Amino acid sequence: MKKLITMPKIICKIFIICTLNTIATSCSYTPQPDDVLYPICVDGKYGYIDSTGKVIVEPKYLKADIFRNGLGVVITDYNIDSIKRSDKFLQITAQIQQDTSILYSKRITYKYGYLNKKGQFQIEPKLVIRHICGWLEKHSDSAIYHFNELGFSRGLAMYQDTSGKFGYINTHGKVVLAPLYEGAKRFREGLAPVAVNCVDSTAGLKRLRSDIRWGYINPKGEMVIQPKYHSAQSFYNGVATVKYRQTKYRKNGHIEIENYCMGIDRQGNTKLGPYDFCNLSPFYESVAIYTHMLLGCQYINKVGDKITPWLPHNSLTSFNYDRGGFRLNGKWGFINEQAQIVIPPQYDSVQAFNEGLAAVMQNDQWGYIDTIGKQVIPCKYDYVSHFNRGLAPFGINHRTLKIEGYINRQGKIIWQHESLTEMQ
Repeated sequence: MKKLITMPKIICKIFIICTLNTIATSCSYTPQPDDVLYPICVDGKYGYIDSTGKVIVEPKYLKADIFRNGLGVVITDYNIDSIKRSDKFLQITAQIQQDTSILYSKRITYKYGYLNKKGQFQIEPKLVIRHICGWLEKHSDSAIYHFNELGFSRGLAMYQDTSGKFGYINTHGKVVLAPLYEGAKRFREGLAPVAVNCVDSTAGLKRLRSDIRWGYINPKGEMVIQPKYHSAQSFYNGVATVKYRQTKYRKNGHIEIENYCMGIDRQGNTKLGPYDFCNLSPFYESVAIYTHMLLGCQYINKVGDKITPWLPHNSLTSFNYDRGGFRLNGKWGFINEQAQIVIPPQYDSVQAFNEGLAAVMQNDQWGYIDTIGKQVIPCKYDYVSHFNRGLAPFGINHRTLKIEGYINRQGKIIWQHESLTEMQ
């Protein structure tokens, strides 16, 4: 195996030699207990199947997510109303563009609940969460909230009360952490990012979004990392990505706002960075994607060592099973944490490994390979996603027929739905 050379001029000339039979094959997938249901969509409505393809919940909900902690969240209803914004910036923009609709935003209120493995409501759909679409989104007709954060983790899930504050409930719907936060996310590795309003109410200052700061709480509600960040992500492998802004006032009266990104540990200590003009992906294993607005992207490890040279934007996938996808000269392959090319670039596109398999595209068709590059499911699907608890969604488009469903790790169709499409 050759190493991905750290000089961009040389990397394009490498003759890749791989000895795939010497690669460790310990990155195997261990089947998990059959304790989940899988969301399906039929004619725009969502339901659930079990791992055998048996329909447990008939499709009737607006949205459904995969089970976490033995429960699946479903959206049952929503409504949309308009609210008028009083922001000075929006008022000026409305005058310039002569468009008063800019002053109004859509507020979407979703009603949701949680189903158990029998398809029965364990938490009745009386919970609501609100999402405000700004004027830049006024042409969007989407009415489904990105609600992955509503899933349970370690027996807790966030919720929103009628005042708009966030707290946490247990798997029986009982409030265990009072709604005290301006924002909240799922618990991971024993901590959850939460946002608080840092404006001094006695100072008579108008509350702005920039006054919101993020910190981390434990399951007892104790603030173990103080709220001082402008954004915060969940912990993965002991590291969380946070961002903060620094305002500098120049002598000429100009104001400069600099944005920084860094990685912190569970005690709030800085482990990586700070980096400017960048984004840092989660450390799904011990490697993350470091993306710079100007330079491109590269892999780095948890101590900040650069594993690859700068590559063009969107040329890397997340790292799983000691494999990270990279693009070289228009083709995709995989490297390991030592920057050794373990699967040569040969695919038109790839997805990250999950449960020991990665989706790869050749000739506009998707299939799956294992961690040593063996094709285990042929490339014959028009679209696929990663495996989750032993199943992966797929889609096949014919001229007038669309087939969607799930396959198992052997490529066997577990469940499918056919629908007619209009000829192009």
